Amino acid sequence: MTKIHFSRNYASSYEIPDYESMQEFVERMRFKLDKKHPFVLKIGLDNAYYDHRKGRIVLGDVLVKRLETQERMALIAHELTHAKRGHLFKQIVFLPLISFVITAFLLRREPDWIFCAVCTALFLVLFPYVSRRFEYEADAGAAHETSPAVTISLLKKTEVEERWGYESVTHPSIRSRIGRIEKLLNHQR
Repeated sequence: MTKIHFSRNYASSYEIPDYESMQEFVERMRFKLDKKHPFVLKIGLDNAYYDHRKGRIVLGDVLVKRLETQERMALIAHELTHAKRGHLFKQIVFLPLISFVITAFLLRREPDWIFCAVCTALFLVLFPYVSRRFEYEADAGAAHETSPAVTISLLKKTEVEERWGYESVTHPSIRSRIGRIEKLLNHQR
């Protein structure tokens, strides 16, 4: 366990379970995180994400407390898969550019307010689809780096069972994500 002192947005001091194991796991995945603070624990957060600006993984203490060691590794693998595959960059830069090019091709005219409206509508249609695909890809990365069973266990602990059928704009339902990983598991047999 490693004590870290951090800014006001995070706990003033805290301990991250499996800190050394997580560092070794990241090295095995051949990814470079911030040397001083590769992982930070945010109090009150029930999620995790890769902070591209600072090169670290932000772990919510609410989620981390529910997870076993192997599930924490699957969580790290999930977030690192997002980072390694450039998902955020693709969503922020590439997806709007594709929307612009497709709209320009479809309308074949100078940009105006109709062009902007079509471009925005296309982006709003593509964004959820692409975001959900990236979640499936990150889940597959986690299953590959740990195991499908561990990744399924992680997913089950990220959401209460009553909400497993719900999906958000950016995330498919837990039930759907588990179904995809079970297919991977069946192919391995």
